[in-house]
Amino acid sequence: MPKFEIRKATTKDIDALVERRRAMFDEMVDVTSEEREIASNSYRTWAKEMMKRKLFHGYIVTAKDGKVAASGCVWLREVQPSYNHPARLVPYLMSIYTDPEFRRNGLASLIVE
Repeated sequence: MPKFEIRKATTKDIDALVERRRAMFDEMVDVTSEEREIASNSYRTWAKEMMKRKLFHGYIVTAKDGKVAASGCVWLREVQPSYNHPARLVPYLMSIYTDPEFRRNGLASLIVE
């Protein structure tokens, strides 16, 4: 049995995605609890809307016991096509975070793959 499983997130997983994004930023910047809450609520609303539009895809990695170990997302950014870049949607990897106890297991790589 594999040590970890990965699955596509649904809108029911928004809180898990928000928690890990919050943890990622907590490790990078010092913000007040009020700023953290505002940012989390804004992200939650935006992510749900983008999921409904199929422009945002989250991935959840769970350990054998079902605990969320890592998550990450890809946002398909809408851009204006140009001469050198005819694509209208450009993938943007974001909010990739592994809980400290699960680091060094290749989970971020699993999400990206």
